[in-house]
Amino acid sequence: MTRDEADVRGARDRFRPILMTAATTILGLVPLAVGNTVVGSGGPAYYPMARTIIGGLAFSTIVSLVAVPMAYIGLDKFKNWSLGIWRHATRRPAKAAQVSAG
Repeated sequence: MTRDEADVRGARDRFRPILMTAATTILGLVPLAVGNTVVGSGGPAYYPMARTIIGGLAFSTIVSLVAVPMAYIGLDKFKNWSLGIWRHATRRPAKAAQVSAG
């Protein structure tokens, strides 16, 4: 299977589990994020922590589904390009090979 086919298949296979995990956590934190629950009487509020977790989880979900596969593809293309440049730079010209052999 080609790299592009493998990337699409891997993203498709991982999409549902990643989305389900993130969605259940985000939905579970929504009541805490919109409320003003405090610890004890006069303690710190929980809503800033819940909002931070929701934002971080949403961002990391997007990164893991979009940015990581794109970075992998980009790095693999860069590796193939740099190997091609290296092979071209270290290749001996055909004429020089004939002169040294003769």
